[in-house]
Amino acid sequence: MKYYVIHNPVLTERREKLETQFKKFNLDVEWVTTFPAEDMGPVKEYTNSPMSLGYISCSMKHYDALQRLLDSENENEAIIFEDDVILTDAFDEKCIPREYPYVSLNMGPPGGQLENPSKRFRFKDNNGGSEAYYVNRMFANEFLQYVTLARAMDLESQWFWVHATGRIIVPCVPMCYQNYGEGVSLSADASEPEKETWQEYIKSTQKTYTFKNLRDLCSKDKSEPVDKSEPLDKSEPLDKSDPLSNGQGNILGPPNMERTPDGDCGKDM
Repeated sequence: MKYYVIHNPVLTERREKLETQFKKFNLDVEWVTTFPAEDMGPVKEYTNSPMSLGYISCSMKHYDALQRLLDSENENEAIIFEDDVILTDAFDEKCIPREYPYVSLNMGPPGGQLENPSKRFRFKDNNGGSEAYYVNRMFANEFLQYVTLARAMDLESQWFWVHATGRIIVPCVPMCYQNYGEGVSLSADASEPEKETWQEYIKSTQKTYTFKNLRDLCSKDKSEPVDKSEPLDKSEPLDKSDPLSNGQGNILGPPNMERTPDGDCGKDM
């Protein structure tokens, strides 16, 4: 298992606090500090993303973490954290159902947050919060072919999940939560006003890009104007025959909502 942390290196206090948490759980993490916000202008200009440069930077770091999993030689799965995550005493990677290629490990956003951390598997319909989630190599490979930069990583993951599997509900084991309201946000500026609700977004058709092409765009000479005639976008819909589905848009894994917990993995905290 690989562990990646999405981190803005300016926020040194966050890293110090997280290192204490990771030591408690004996996690050897890799800090992802690439794609600073000040370099995201060409990406925003080309994609016309409604997100701020800070949020684009955050999403690109998430993409980079997924790419690092693919580039690793011997690892097939990873847990990705953001630098404002709180790991509760329920955190136990043995309780992650490996039959799913993506599993949210967070308790949800304010107002929709689950009441208590738990080791118990369930589904949720609001994937708000990307402070902790599990992925395998298959998910990372497919996801990076269809990034949208239309919403933050939590909703973008759910958008991909909906279009790749045909299901809105997302697998979840709520072991972690976000430290809302403390410190400085990954984004120092606000996104543009949303033109659609998150429920509308996850069901919508979006222009998509590959992470490789967006990454290459960042490496170009910033003094040159962005050439919008370059074929970076992939407008075709997701292929329902891809490995995340069974050819009919159904999730790869148990077709029902039930899962027999093993030992402590059936417990709420």
